[in-house]
Amino acid sequence: MNKIFKFYLLILTLVSGFNLFGQNTNEQNEPTFDPIIDDIAKHIPPLEALIDSAIANSPYLKFRDAAIVVSHYKYLNDKNQLLRDIGFSIEWRYGRFDNWSSNEGGGTIPVVVGSTRDEWRYGAGAYIKIPLFDITNRKTTINLAKKEVEQAINHRNELIHEIRKDVIVQYNELLMRQKLMKIASDNQITAEIQLRMAEKQFQNGQLPLGEMARMMDLMARAKAEYEQQKTAFVVAYSLLEITTGVKFNLLNKLQ
Repeated sequence: MNKIFKFYLLILTLVSGFNLFGQNTNEQNEPTFDPIIDDIAKHIPPLEALIDSAIANSPYLKFRDAAIVVSHYKYLNDKNQLLRDIGFSIEWRYGRFDNWSSNEGGGTIPVVVGSTRDEWRYGAGAYIKIPLFDITNRKTTINLAKKEVEQAINHRNELIHEIRKDVIVQYNELLMRQKLMKIASDNQITAEIQLRMAEKQFQNGQLPLGEMARMMDLMARAKAEYEQQKTAFVVAYSLLEITTGVKFNLLNKLQ
C-alpha cells in the first residue's frame, strides 16, 4: 500500500509540475501570485511601510488632527479674551448743525449769535471694560484651554500607538493564515490521494466498506478544513488592506 501511495504522490507531483510549467510559459509577461505556493511576505510592502501607510490613511487620525487644530484655536481665543474689553472708537458724520456762541463785553449784556451750516464732525476715544471675573479667572481659563490642546495631542499619539499594534497583529495574522492554508491544502491533497487508492482497493474487493467510509470522511474533513483556512486567509488579507489603505492585488490565483 505504501508503494501505491508513493506512486500516486509521484504522479500528482508530475502533473502539478507540468501544469505550473505550462502556466509559467503562458504567463511569462504576467507573473501571478499563488497563495498556496508563493510567500506573501515577499509580495507585499514591508511591515514598517504598512504601518506608515496605515497612519497616513487613517480617518480616525485625521479626525484627531482636526481636533488638535480646533483645540489650538480655542486656546488662542481664550488667551486673547481680554482684548474684547479693550478698544477705541472713531466716529465721523456729515450734516447740518446749529452753532451757538455768545459775546460778552465788560458790563454789557451777552449777545447770543446762532448760525446753521453743513459740515463734517468727528470724534475719537478709547475704552477699557474688564469684568472682575475675567481678571480672576483668566489664568484658569488659559490653562484649561492649554490642557485641552495637550489632551488632543495625547489622544493622537495614543491612536498612532493603537494603529501600529493593529497593523503588526494583522500582518502576522495574514502570514499565519497563509501557512495554515498551505497545511490544509497539503492535507487535502494527501486525503485525495488516499481516497483514490481506497476506491481502487474497494473496487478490487481488498478494502472493507467501513474503511472506505472512513477515508471518505477524512476527505470531507480535509476539504472543509481547507475551505475554512482559505476563508480566514482572505479575511486577514482584506482587513490588512483596509487598515493600511493599500491594495495588494494578489488574490487573482486563489480558487
